[in-house]
Amino acid sequence: PADIRDAAENGRCQEGITDRFNEGLQYYATFKSMVEKTFQEANLPTDIQYLPFVESGYNPKALSRMGAAGLWQWMPKAARLFGLKFKGPLDERFDPEKSTLAATKYFRMAFDEYGNLASELDPSIGEKAKKDPRILPAIVGPFAITSYNYGLAGVRRAMNKIGPNYVNVIYQYEGRRFRTAVQNFYAEFLAARHVAKKLGTPTDFTP
Repeated sequence: PADIRDAAENGRCQEGITDRFNEGLQYYATFKSMVEKTFQEANLPTDIQYLPFVESGYNPKALSRMGAAGLWQWMPKAARLFGLKFKGPLDERFDPEKSTLAATKYFRMAFDEYGNLASELDPSIGEKAKKDPRILPAIVGPFAITSYNYGLAGVRRAMNKIGPNYVNVIYQYEGRRFRTAVQNFYAEFLAARHVAKKLGTPTDFTP
């Protein structure tokens, strides 16, 4: 009984998620084909198309209190780094196509970097990937998604310390900013993917 009471006190809930997600599905119906095609052309897992549900509710006009904007919630510095322009009233973070193209540049960098790192940390991964090209995206995908919240360098440090096993990183890594929001980020992505798949979109990588 004491354990149950402790669990109840530690439980968390957030209201309004259903309404926000339903609204996001309406936006998604508009942008799905464009986003999916853009990731296909970049030779990236199209499952990444579900991430804007977590970031912006798929609202291309979304603007956070921290200044992140658009479908992919680009911060100004990162947006410029990946090719989005600001000039006067022009802010390409709010352009669905251009911001999605910038996202493919980010994830191409993340998948390449973490793929190389995973193979360096565990040479058997590279050997297996030569025989089955699906293996590396399956291993790297969770790290790449998490890096969109935690940063490329942060995930790199975690992999170097714990290794290329995502579950081990979640349970064992300790970092100053590696807290609940980061630890739950990939799980939120999976939940969003699970619901949005009801529309019939296939998946590319499995956790």
